[in-house]
Amino acid sequence: MKPSRIFLPLASIIVSAGFVSCEDDVSGIGGSISSGEVTITVDSLSYDLKAVAVENKKFDSRSGNLMLGNIDVPEYGKLKCSFVTRLMCLSSLPERLDTIPMERIDSCKFVFGFYRGGLTGDSLAPQQLEVYNLSKQLPNDISNDFDPEGYYNPSDLVGSKNYTVTNRNLSSDSLFNIANKSSYKTIGMSVPLEHGKRLLKAYKDTPETFQWPQTFAQYFPGLYVESSFGKGLIANLAGINFNIYYHNLEKTTQVEDGDTTTVMKPSPASVTVLTTAPEVLSSNNISYEVSDKIREMIAEGKTIITTPGGFTTRFTFPAKKIIEDYKDKGHNLSIISNLTMNVPAKAVDNDFGLGVAPYMLMIKTSEIDDFFSKGRLPDNKTSFSSTYDYTNGRYRFNALREYILNLIKKGEIEDDDVDFSFVPVYIGYDNGGQNDTQSFVTKCLPYTFAPTMTELDTKNSTIIFSFSSQLIE
Repeated sequence: MKPSRIFLPLASIIVSAGFVSCEDDVSGIGGSISSGEVTITVDSLSYDLKAVAVENKKFDSRSGNLMLGNIDVPEYGKLKCSFVTRLMCLSSLPERLDTIPMERIDSCKFVFGFYRGGLTGDSLAPQQLEVYNLSKQLPNDISNDFDPEGYYNPSDLVGSKNYTVTNRNLSSDSLFNIANKSSYKTIGMSVPLEHGKRLLKAYKDTPETFQWPQTFAQYFPGLYVESSFGKGLIANLAGINFNIYYHNLEKTTQVEDGDTTTVMKPSPASVTVLTTAPEVLSSNNISYEVSDKIREMIAEGKTIITTPGGFTTRFTFPAKKIIEDYKDKGHNLSIISNLTMNVPAKAVDNDFGLGVAPYMLMIKTSEIDDFFSKGRLPDNKTSFSSTYDYTNGRYRFNALREYILNLIKKGEIEDDDVDFSFVPVYIGYDNGGQNDTQSFVTKCLPYTFAPTMTELDTKNSTIIFSFSSQLIE
């Protein structure tokens, strides 16, 4: 497609802030402006990225969130989610466990925290979950295709819970320690009293076991949680707490017929002992059978990306053409201002309300495994992130300038330099403080928060390249 360009000639301008003085050995990448004529060029070019679908059957599913349930959507396919997780003992407790007499423990239960907005499907559909204790250590290289068979005893059921995840049926639990409780609702599952007493005895006998997540994992490997009944719903859990409910005895006085007596009155109390946390391992077991419709669309040459798992996209970034066009402008001084890429995108039509991936990572294909295994963040050199633009229906990658500058400096462009992939991710932000308006990316993880179907129009991607050229007098 013919490029759209804007040329802005400026005559006889003098040195401006942000540029350094001109030397005899002038770089073609950036530097200075002297007296002469400056042309600002903005190229808007449409490119076919020659994208191909890549099936992603095995991936890192240790995203920190926990997915549970089953759906079967004709346009999307079949998705089944369970999870395994370690627990850690809270380092700060309202009251030391060894001060609670065994006879004063009244009950104990697991409390599951659900994201209010983390439901996909019919929230009124009856569901049932089952919880099992793990009998051996989870592997450190765990992935989405992990099979829990052999890691737990199917006959050793800790407990089960029937539920529907609607606001009416979920109750708030003060022991689910989340800062913004309005974003979460909880479901409590009572377990036999012996579980709490056994934990309390271990805490009294060997308190050192509870001081570090590594030592506690040796004592208690964790939990396996599966959806044992129900379909049509995928729920996203914020975490799990294990709470012990007990009572204290408080001295009170009562007067009867003029006589004052002192009695011990029970006072209810509770404590969260164990919890899921970023410091300990948790992983989703995800089985996704891609629909025939998606496979047909891909066979027709369409670019489809699904989550969790399924398909990602591999493409060739047109860096060679961009650099050739830049060098053909005929300049003796130029400064590259910016390079951005817009990729049109929309949700694949469906009757289940599945939308697009909210975040997308553009990354060199050769770096994908290392990026996620080492917990890296987008560096705007070989990896770039974009939030979906719902208004304009696109992903916009704004910070490609340093990438193209490095290629110009390098000179020779190899296949690996332009071999990229689009991968759906979850981006976590931190604003640095209550009064800080600038946000920072703190995490970038494979997107395992909800099923999505995204159709990218990679044949009509737009790259906007702006630079200034000066003809020296």
